[in-house]
Amino acid sequence: MGLLCSCVVFTICYISFSTKKDKTNPIMLYSMFWGIMTFLSSLHLYSYFKVRSSTYLMILCGVVFFAIGSLFGEKIVFSFGKTCKKYTFEFSKKRYAIVIIIALLCLGTNFNLILYSLKNGLSINRIYSVIAQANNGQVKDLQPVLGGVQEQLQQYIGYPLLYLIVAVSIAQFVFNKEKKYLIITAVFFLIRFLTDMKRTILVNIAFMFITYFLLTNKALIEKIGKKAKQVYANKKKMFLLIVTLILLFVITSILRSGDDGGRYSLFYNFYSYYPGSINYLDYRIQNWDNMGIDFTHGFTSLRGLIAPFVAFLELVFKIDTPLVFKNATDVVVSLHSITTYVSPNQSYNTYATIFYEFYADGGWIGVILCSLIFGYVSGVYYRRYVNEKSLRNIVNYGFFLSMFILFSNIHINSIVICYVWPLVLERFLYRRKKTSE
Repeated sequence: MGLLCSCVVFTICYISFSTKKDKTNPIMLYSMFWGIMTFLSSLHLYSYFKVRSSTYLMILCGVVFFAIGSLFGEKIVFSFGKTCKKYTFEFSKKRYAIVIIIALLCLGTNFNLILYSLKNGLSINRIYSVIAQANNGQVKDLQPVLGGVQEQLQQYIGYPLLYLIVAVSIAQFVFNKEKKYLIITAVFFLIRFLTDMKRTILVNIAFMFITYFLLTNKALIEKIGKKAKQVYANKKKMFLLIVTLILLFVITSILRSGDDGGRYSLFYNFYSYYPGSINYLDYRIQNWDNMGIDFTHGFTSLRGLIAPFVAFLELVFKIDTPLVFKNATDVVVSLHSITTYVSPNQSYNTYATIFYEFYADGGWIGVILCSLIFGYVSGVYYRRYVNEKSLRNIVNYGFFLSMFILFSNIHINSIVICYVWPLVLERFLYRRKKTSE
């Protein structure tokens, strides 16, 4: 069934590309991504267990309704009220500087953790394990650092602004060739990376560079032609940056794995994190009833977007957290706490794919409706980018591709505050200017 699923999904990919002739359209990218994932999963490499046919069917169903939703998003525009005025959005360096200052002020926890690691001479492998233990309350020295108002500022303001700054800075570097934006990207990358040595931020940045180079090159080709030196220079820079990030990822993985570093395999690592997530999805769907909770009606998929409002109401007005939101939180927490074996020697948790959150929101109906909505949102961002290849539209569509489409093997990133709020907060970075008709 896995092979059949991948064939159908690849067919959707082919039809989408042959119709639009555009490598950046969301239907092609999403279907190609899941075509590769299901194909590799069906091979059962490294003795990975077989996945039930119903799980592959769920993925196929999700891809089909994503494609339908994306087509709606490209064609259908919901407008609230009529307006005769047209506006453009100009990037504001002043507002950008303000956002950087606010982010730095809210990331005090990161600086304290980095100083702790330096003071104690911790290795990369040790930093990763110590921070993981500290988050579970097992390192008493770090409890004052990880708790309190400073951590709340980090989670609700600092990290969302950090990812927004990184995305905008990469796009600005690629779009306008100003090196200062690359330096700012490196600074905020180190602030995030040196805190716990998690490699996710490396993959985030690699995907952002790839998507922003592709989107920007397309805009350049439309203006100055495919053979222009600037387009060629962009491709060369993209290749060098991606190779650098891959090398950094491999080196970090080897150092983090400690004594097992000599047996590190990049492809095995990839297979575990990507196709391996389908095995974990299969297990979690099969054991959904053991969770003992009802479907969450959209609160799981939108948890990251809703969480700040729930926290505000609880803190200021002492309003109890709604049961459905508690259930959504339990679903997200269970991704880390529930572990299973996906092969005789490989335990697994956390990454249950985007379809698990959709399923938690309403079963098969949730997979259909959430995929439809997810596809619609992707179509809206794509339409805006196609209609006007401005910096803002490149930033937003590139961020959506790199953080939502290319990370859909992990989960729907709207469950994470720092991944979804940049798409809300980005408006602050631009001034609205009326255009003359």
